[in-house]
Amino acid sequence: MSNVSVYLLFASFYFAPALLILLIIWAAWRLLRLFEMSASVRRFVFIGLVTFGLSPMLVPAGTIMTALVPHGVLLAMPELGYYIQFARYVFPSFLVTGVIAGLISLKFVTLNEAIEFKWKLLIAPTVVLAICVTSYLVVIPERNMPSYLNHDVIEEQYGVYLNNVIELLRSEEEHRTRETDRLRAVFAAKSEIFSVSLEEPDTKGTVYGKTFHYIRDKSPPSSACSRSGPIPEGQKNLMRCTLDYGTFSKVEVLRYTREFQFKDENLLLLVQFEYEKLIDLLESQDET
Repeated sequence: MSNVSVYLLFASFYFAPALLILLIIWAAWRLLRLFEMSASVRRFVFIGLVTFGLSPMLVPAGTIMTALVPHGVLLAMPELGYYIQFARYVFPSFLVTGVIAGLISLKFVTLNEAIEFKWKLLIAPTVVLAICVTSYLVVIPERNMPSYLNHDVIEEQYGVYLNNVIELLRSEEEHRTRETDRLRAVFAAKSEIFSVSLEEPDTKGTVYGKTFHYIRDKSPPSSACSRSGPIPEGQKNLMRCTLDYGTFSKVEVLRYTREFQFKDENLLLLVQFEYEKLIDLLESQDET
């Protein structure tokens, strides 16, 4: 993927939902114009709508990535913990957006008089508000995880096998082939493991080409991962994701990443667990 494509992808995280929020702001502003307000009150309301709707907020966008989204997106599932965890970023964002909105209001928000009330003036903004607000009622997949599910638990259960995968990088070709087959058989016997993959550097240390790869099923055409709220220290390399096969076929997985160094290269071992099966396994072990 080119740098331009990456920039466009991350820009879409902000600008696509911002268009929806702008429609909500327009509809709310249009309805407020039906009431008598002073210019200062109108400016204050305008600044509030823009600030709380469009202030850019930093959120996890994948296992090791973050992205900016408009604050209005977070209002779908508000969490006080997010504002506490990211206070040093949240409040400057509010402040800068508020100042920009204030400067815009000085130029464009000048009318004191209300629009003469007519029923037909309610139709367009009311319909827009109803459609946009309904989008907030869409069920967002649960992304939180129980506190006991962390790096240490994953390593205790599967660390030996993950170490064996990494050791393949140091193995001779013949031994590597046998060990690869053995590890794939081990992973296949564990129904909670969905996939394991590891990129291998070439002799020059460049990461590309050969890969250890095990997947229980075919690769899905798309996936979606997210986190909300503060991320506990022990869960920073964990992410819940939805693999979408289309035709209403979805699989909830837990992605676990282990970063390590090999020949001065930073490599990544990625493991995906079928979420419900993993939780059932861990809970059954606790009961025994």
